[in-house]
Amino acid sequence: MFGLGTTELLIIAFILVLLFGLGKLPHAAKQLGLGVKSFQDSVRGNDEEPATLEDKSADRVTREAAVSHEERVDTKA
Repeated sequence: MFGLGTTELLIIAFILVLLFGLGKLPHAAKQLGLGVKSFQDSVRGNDEEPATLEDKSADRVTREAAVSHEERVDTKA
């Protein structure tokens, strides 16, 4: 893979952990994946804007709020 051996990959992984920390590394990887997907879509001609992580989490929070509101209404009846 690009002439990189195991040692080089381990060094790169260690540097990434130092830069981002273990907590933010999954979030950074997801953002990188979304960026790559967006690039591939634009190359293929798909001009739709993909949903970002923030949009997805906002939708989840909105849905949870709607469900909890419905539950409160049901308990009052």
